[in-house]
Amino acid sequence: AGGAAAAPPAAALRVSLPPCEIDYCVMDVTAMTYLDASLDCVVDKATLDTMCQLDDDPTLGHSQASKMLREACRVLRPGGHYVCLTYGDPEMRLPLLSASGLAWDGQHSVAQHEVWKNKAVFYMYVMRKRGGAGVE
Repeated sequence: AGGAAAAPPAAALRVSLPPCEIDYCVMDVTAMTYLDASLDCVVDKATLDTMCQLDDDPTLGHSQASKMLREACRVLRPGGHYVCLTYGDPEMRLPLLSASGLAWDGQHSVAQHEVWKNKAVFYMYVMRKRGGAGVE
């Protein structure tokens, strides 16, 4: 008798990753308590979306969204990455992410990808902070 093959147990699907430390902290993203250049990566899942909702014009330098991005850049080490998963399409987010005063690598610092999930589309932007090994 035929039939569908049984799926392997979930434990068999786990990927072995090297140990790492992840700290989860609650703080104001416009005034973080981390030291300058103290993090390798900042991952933002829709926080920028929320900050943009607080502003009439998120592209203004004094907006909550702009403050948050300056803070993310400040706490990143040279060569560190800011990874943003957002509903904001490139027309909405690129002006904000490319604003002057943010120390991202070169003029082509924005890597963007569309991520489809069910009927929704998300956009992922990856920014790299200037400096670090192999970076001018």
